[in-house]
Amino acid sequence: MGTEHKLQSISVKIFYALFCFIFTVILGSIIFSNDSGLSPIIILSTMILYITLLLLIYHFVYKYINFIDNYYKIIIASGLILFFAVNIIMGCVLRFDPIYDLKAIFAGAIEWAETGSFVSALDYFYVFPHNLGGMLFLFVPLKIAFIFGITDYFAVAMIFNALLSVTTVFLVVLICKRLIGVPQSIMVLVCILSFLPFYMLAPVFYTDSLSMVFPVLIIYLYLRYIDDKEFIFIVLIGLSCVIGMLIKLTVLIALIAIIIHCLINKRIRSLLMISGISISLIIISTIIFNGYFYTNHMDGEKAKQLNVPYSHWIMMGLEGDGKYNPSDYDFTFSFDNKEEQKSAIANRIKERIESRGLLGMLDLFVDKEIVVFGDGTLAQSDFLDDNPVNDTLFHSFVLYGGDHYTWYKYICDGAYFSIQLLMLISAYYALLRRGKVYDSLLPLLCIFGAMSFFMVWEVSGRYITNFVPMMFIAAMFGLNNLETARKRLRLLNRKEEISNTEEK
Repeated sequence: MGTEHKLQSISVKIFYALFCFIFTVILGSIIFSNDSGLSPIIILSTMILYITLLLLIYHFVYKYINFIDNYYKIIIASGLILFFAVNIIMGCVLRFDPIYDLKAIFAGAIEWAETGSFVSALDYFYVFPHNLGGMLFLFVPLKIAFIFGITDYFAVAMIFNALLSVTTVFLVVLICKRLIGVPQSIMVLVCILSFLPFYMLAPVFYTDSLSMVFPVLIIYLYLRYIDDKEFIFIVLIGLSCVIGMLIKLTVLIALIAIIIHCLINKRIRSLLMISGISISLIIISTIIFNGYFYTNHMDGEKAKQLNVPYSHWIMMGLEGDGKYNPSDYDFTFSFDNKEEQKSAIANRIKERIESRGLLGMLDLFVDKEIVVFGDGTLAQSDFLDDNPVNDTLFHSFVLYGGDHYTWYKYICDGAYFSIQLLMLISAYYALLRRGKVYDSLLPLLCIFGAMSFFMVWEVSGRYITNFVPMMFIAAMFGLNNLETARKRLRLLNRKEEISNTEEK
């Protein structure tokens, strides 16, 4: 092995080691040191049961692999139809009247579709322009519905989000099939269909779920480009980055992961083409996007004075456990002068970092990641409890104040943390195995990127939603590793039995 290959291998191993160390601390803290009040024993028992069931199903899949190969398309289509249908049903049952940020982008999109502008929502978007992309994305289906005389906009947005969600699941299946194989693509569908919060994506059509399709789409297009070498896939990667980042900036983590993956695999030409075209399209689209809104709907100078600086969310991420707190908003809005505001926020960031010190900052990072990765319900009740239209048995499970919410959370956490554990196993396997093990690198780079981003940003249990599909993909490597280990152990036992029989 040449020096270059050794350095390449070492850099990958360092990444896997870093991922293993950090995420072991995070997952261990989530299970044993969280403030949710849930019993670690019940969570661990649920995880053991969940992983055991997955291994049994995995064994069943391999046993009947010929049947599955023959009916693969029908199996996948049936799973996707079930997923879509249940999402629509749950969307109707859990229908609500949005408030706060979701109300702003939803009501703004409705008004824009009906009147050609969103005057009543202008005050909100002057302060939070980063949500203009989410409103624009919702505007498209709502405008089409309005043209055809459909005015049940909640249903339209819900169906639109359900279509995005089922597309996400389909892309996850395709990625697993391409990276690992047919059995694993079946198993990732099984995992998703067993994860209850994914059945409630349709009605929570905020930017977290609206953007969920784009990271996996970017990764899928990259894999297609690697295999087919067709330029159109690079253009599509760039366009996917543009649309995704306008909805939620974290989508670009997938692009960064691709760039790193190209570097590691010495695909310099691909790196230059993908990064060059994507960045060019992002710059051009951002100019067009801002030019359109600040020419046709908003006052650019007014926006400069009212926009909340991005540093505000960094400041808020340094207080308490990094979650939303109204006092920081009061602080930010207490300044009339923009330069004074930015300077005051920068000083407060500096003060909070200095007051915590190195150990305090490390403790904060762990606390923040517990928030990000520690809620198996994906904090969907943040939306579902906004003026529910119905009052059903399901509400008693999925809403924070519901009588059965604790048991719902145990079930969701058990599945969610099992997926994270399998993801972690895939990283340990890659770290300990000799030779190049880059197969699981892409999804793990995405997760690591999201994890790093939230170390410096405001956090919530729902903010990781658009990267949960990457966890499912990475988890399939871990599940495959466990099944391989089980087969090897069984083979060793059989050899030992044969050896003992021969001795007798």
